[in-house]
Order: sequence, then C-alpha cells, then structure tokens
Amino acid sequence: HNAAATICDNQTIFLQGANQNMAGVYRDTISTSPMRDSVVITTLVVNATSSSTDVQSACNSFTWIDGNTYHSSNNTAMHTLMNAAGCDSVVTLDLTINTVTASISQAGLTLTANPGSASSYQWINCINNTPINGAIAQSFMPQSSGTYAVIIGQNGCTDTSSCITYTAVGLNSGIENQVKIYPNPSMGAFSLDLGATIQGTEIQIYDEKGSLVRQERQGQRQIIPFALEVAGGKYFVIIRGSGIYEIHAIIIEE
Repeated sequence: HNAAATICDNQTIFLQGANQNMAGVYRDTISTSPMRDSVVITTLVVNATSSSTDVQSACNSFTWIDGNTYHSSNNTAMHTLMNAAGCDSVVTLDLTINTVTASISQAGLTLTANPGSASSYQWINCINNTPINGAIAQSFMPQSSGTYAVIIGQNGCTDTSSCITYTAVGLNSGIENQVKIYPNPSMGAFSLDLGATIQGTEIQIYDEKGSLVRQERQGQRQIIPFALEVAGGKYFVIIRGSGIYEIHAIIIEE
C-alpha cells in the first residue's frame, strides 16, 4: 500500500533499511504472515529549516524574543522558533546598544555640553525644568544666574545632564575696558580693537538666548574684523587672550 511521510531536513526517518533524509519514494517489504509479504511504498517529503538575522538597535538595553535583556551589543545570541513548514527557524540577534552620557563643563561664562559629537542639544532651566527657547547649540551663555542642564541626543538616545549652578557676571564687571568695538550698532560688519597686539586671542559671539553663533581663534593681531550674517538683535562678544578677558555687547541692525 501507499504511505506518506514528512520530516525536516535536520531529521531522518528509517525507510528502505536505512535512515533517510532525502525526499523521494521508498519501498519497504513487510512480512504480514509466514507465506505473505506486503510492499509499502512511502513518499517522503523533506521540508527545509530556516535561519534569519534580527537586526536591532536600542538605547541602554534591549529585551529580545528569548526573554533575556541585553545591556551591550550582541551578535551571537540565537533563538529557535517554528517556521510555516513546522521546522526549526533559527534567529540570530544582531544588536547594537547605543548610549549617551550628558555632562557640562564651564569655561568663564560659557557652558559647554559634552559629548561634542551629539546630534542635538537642548538647554533647560532646572528651576522649572523647562526648555530655554533657542538654546540648542553645544555652547550656551546664560544671561542670568540660576541652575541649568542640557538634554543631549545621539544615535537615537537622549540623556539629561546634572544641573549646574551658574553665576552671571555683568558685562566687564571689575575688568578694565581695553577692547573697543566699532561701529556699534552695526549692520553686521564691525571690528574689534584689542588696544594692543595680542597673541592667540579667542573670540566667541553669543546671541541673547545664549547660543554660540561664532567662535574664532586669532593669531598675533590688534584689529580683528568681523562680518556677521545674523538676524538683528543684541549679541555678546567674549574676548579671551594674554592678560585680557572682556565681554561686550553689540547691536546688529537689519
């Protein structure tokens, strides 16, 4: 008589006197009585097992289909499911765990968010835990004393730094006004006169929201020209150099 059998390609079945795992037709003779044999014709179907890779990325940790939570990248974990043919389906995990740790450093009146390679920054006021409108650059110069933090985005992850206490200093408070800015107001083109030739002067320009709009380091110069293409408003120029540290306001008119 005829029979049918189905196995997976990682299994065997005893037919025709041996373990078989190839699809085909097999004949077996079975003695049903001392004087009579019965021939069984078996059609064997072999279904395929399957494999796949599950590519995942997550922030800090990831819980996979095997029920395990992974806290670091992994490309060796495997889990076996059943495919549509009823055979093993082996899934290999390809997991990338991304992390970002936000911190703040301060140099003078400037707060700088770390790391510098992040894709987004948002400075917040810790007193009411609200974002500061327009403060989305890596560097930030608050216009008033308070506590501030930064939310950093990187590789799809976000982290909020600890709050830092910041004390604002009035423009040129206690500092001799050595630097002159002219013309002020300006249409965007102006010059800094350092009052003397100074080597290695660092200049930062911030808008009223505290966002850094220009940063330069000059060589041995006294007169430094600038041409800003920015919206009209009040800007703050910080000058650091050998024996000099001043902050000046300049008005840019449209």
